[in-house]
Amino acid sequence: MMKRGTSTQTASEIVGENVWFSTNFNAFSTKVPTLSEDHHFLPALVAPRPLFVIENTAIDWLGPESTFGCMQTGFEAYKALQKTDFMGYKAVSHPDHCGFPAAIQPQLTAFISRFLLNQSANTTVFTTDGKFSFNAASWINWTTPTLT
Repeated sequence: MMKRGTSTQTASEIVGENVWFSTNFNAFSTKVPTLSEDHHFLPALVAPRPLFVIENTAIDWLGPESTFGCMQTGFEAYKALQKTDFMGYKAVSHPDHCGFPAAIQPQLTAFISRFLLNQSANTTVFTTDGKFSFNAASWINWTTPTLT
């Protein structure tokens, strides 16, 4: 994204501004391409447990295109486990950095109902209002297996 001129928060800024990651991550903040893992590993590590990811597409600095690609790639773990309704992703544009838009409430309520309250709810959601051109084939060089 940054190579295309999009102003996105850097790894150094993540550590310096707010500790999204441990301060130990600072040693790697200038060496991100050399890390042996990527953000898509995070949802894969959560699988098969329920996960609902929320993103704001209005603020490029947050990296919504990167989040979309990482979540789409991480979603492959849920596909492999045949648990696609256990991972949800909803990205909508809203002006408040830390705000919670009403447009996401129905999906959040569905995840809470199903996975915390043991009620019936549709948790199949993977949508964005972002105009991203993520080419999965550029990042996913494997065939997703079916695990049982």
